[in-house]
Amino acid sequence: VVKTHQGKGVCVSIATGYEGVYLDTYNLEMDTNPKVRIIRHNIPPFIPLDTLAEQSDLQTGIRTFLDTLSQHLNAYVGRRQQLKLMKEQHKSVEVME
Repeated sequence: VVKTHQGKGVCVSIATGYEGVYLDTYNLEMDTNPKVRIIRHNIPPFIPLDTLAEQSDLQTGIRTFLDTLSQHLNAYVGRRQQLKLMKEQHKSVEVME
């Protein structure tokens, strides 16, 4: 529990990894008063954060929201790591980004 501009809030960190190797950590700061809402984060902009929050209803389904967000972040980090490994292992293959 942390103090926010609006009162009390919660900070959550989500660690990501690929094949047992930790890669990145993403953070969310959520205000809990009068209702749960995200006030700061470092989630990549292409992750549909608002949509995920609406679908899981932050007021009652915060665990569902965090699980789904973790899946999205791990999918992104995993694909990024696969691309990196592809470039390293197959230098003759040209990868369009």
